[in-house]
Amino acid sequence: MIGSRAPAIAPSRTAPGLRRGRSALLVLAAAAWFAAMVASFQFSASGGFAWHMVLHLVNVTMIAPLAGLAIRAHRSIRMPAPLLAAFIEFLVVWGWHAPAAHAFARTDIGGFLLEQASFVACAFLLWAAVADAVARRDQEASAQSVLALLLTSMHMTLLGAVLALAARNPYRADLCGSAASGLGPMADLQLGGVLMLGVAASVYLVAALYVARRLLGKHQA
Repeated sequence: MIGSRAPAIAPSRTAPGLRRGRSALLVLAAAAWFAAMVASFQFSASGGFAWHMVLHLVNVTMIAPLAGLAIRAHRSIRMPAPLLAAFIEFLVVWGWHAPAAHAFARTDIGGFLLEQASFVACAFLLWAAVADAVARRDQEASAQSVLALLLTSMHMTLLGAVLALAARNPYRADLCGSAASGLGPMADLQLGGVLMLGVAASVYLVAALYVARRLLGKHQA
């Protein structure tokens, strides 16, 4: 009928509920991560340097990318440039491996949580920036993502090699050596370096190749 008003569309009642549900899941995940890190700190003395490295690798190659993908899938958030995120991660990772900073993280629960949280945060920035570039199909940002991931793989390769090939232990003697595995200080340190060299460098390299493949596929299409 002319002049009649169209029926008003009722606002969706599920959207707020979904947002609250996602927020609750995020809080639950953060609480679970916090509890896991506190429990992990209790084993750090017996686990030694290599165990500490395992926690670092889990946070930057599993927790952070999963969080980045999850956040990007549900929220359209513009992230920082991938190269900037990679530079931040470089500073954080190398900074925490300085002897004084490492001792603080290994002997103080507050230092340990600050270290691991900063590992997650900086890696999250990089992974989310890459996911954002790929999702937006931004060729320039995707190309920058490839370079950022390659540079991250390279500096983690370098750090892993420095630790694995160290002629002497740069850390306090009581912070290396594992009662759980029976490794001595140098063997424990070198195992930690090998883990970083083999795991972190490989994960970032594979991610770089994946993004590069997608980018080249678009150019050839």
